[in-house]
Amino acid sequence: KLQFLYLIGHLPSSPRQHQQMCNPRLPAAGGSPVTEGPREPALPNVFWPFTNLVNIYALGDAQRGGHGTAAGRAWYAELLIRVLRANPYVFLALLSYYVLPYPNLAHDAPGGADRIDLWALDDIESPAFRWAVLITARNLALTVALYEGWHWVLYESAVAKTFMHRKINPSNIVYVRENPADASSELVPELDRTKGYDPATCRRYSICGVLIESAYELAMLHLWTVTWRSERAEGAMYYTDFFGGTAAHAAASVAWVLFVLVWRDFHFFWVHRLIHPWFGMRVGDAASGWRGKLDLGAFLYKHVHSLHHRSYNTGPWSGLSMHFVEHILYFSCVFFPSAVLRQHPLHFLVNHWHVLISPLPGHDGFYEPQGGGSYFHYLHHAHFECNYGTPLVPLDKLLGSFEDGSKYKVKEA
Repeated sequence: KLQFLYLIGHLPSSPRQHQQMCNPRLPAAGGSPVTEGPREPALPNVFWPFTNLVNIYALGDAQRGGHGTAAGRAWYAELLIRVLRANPYVFLALLSYYVLPYPNLAHDAPGGADRIDLWALDDIESPAFRWAVLITARNLALTVALYEGWHWVLYESAVAKTFMHRKINPSNIVYVRENPADASSELVPELDRTKGYDPATCRRYSICGVLIESAYELAMLHLWTVTWRSERAEGAMYYTDFFGGTAAHAAASVAWVLFVLVWRDFHFFWVHRLIHPWFGMRVGDAASGWRGKLDLGAFLYKHVHSLHHRSYNTGPWSGLSMHFVEHILYFSCVFFPSAVLRQHPLHFLVNHWHVLISPLPGHDGFYEPQGGGSYFHYLHHAHFECNYGTPLVPLDKLLGSFEDGSKYKVKEA
């Protein structure tokens, strides 16, 4: 009972059709299995989107290549890969901190006559209002540029046709004549927006999410620049020298950046699991009786999280396409540890940009090395009640919701 597919009018007519919709590696009935050739040489995807763009142009229209797995790696290998792939979020944090420095964070001394109350937004001439506008504009500009730019590269650019075979599920791609009036003109791929990914709708919901995260950032600044600076005489709840002049301080600062990566995945799993049915293992199959009445997850899925699952064949804008209640829950990770422990503003900013941008490569719908390659999370969107978290924090394996996709694949005989 795939209640969500009933609602959007895409319920497959047979189990075989459902398997094909959710797993493009299955052949059509009576067809030959799709085999996987050796992986083409490629640049490791350690700095999205730059390394991905290099791979797009370097590999061209090569028809071979490995096709993702959700089997997972050893935790230390996964952590190493996550550290390497954190490069774009660290870069955005550095860019934000040094190009648009936060107000009043250049001094550790509390109080001060020049303190800006970032809640005083009623006066459009006030510094607080200007900072609120600047921070919100910065978040919108960078987020929209990255999401829209990556959508354009994957679906609308001149090179999109050269790697469309790398799409995890190509069922929403149709081929049309480049010149409709010329029957001999080249066939080019075009996105069918009715089949699991509507970028215009996803874009609107995503922008609402950026506004909510901008409000969270302003709340964090308020704590730093007003509340804690006035209440804690011995010093503010942040520090401005990242490396601190000692090896121990430098190691602690770097360790907190690594902690953000693990914390983000841990937080994501539990928030995500909260808004799926607790007692029914399939959407629409919530347990009856008293358990069904108390299933808050089923209620939240129906009224909140189902909006995100309208993207059952995900694209770049799918990542932040959520109900505002889900945005409130999802973005709440940015308050820890920065709102609890003494941190450098860069720790908050790494968390901030990771929560804003990491859903983009995680939902782009393409295999590596051209795309983000998140087959693990693709399986969640295709099959709903599996893979709530990430391979780095293996809570799915511990709690029995892990799916590696092997049962949906057809292998060469």
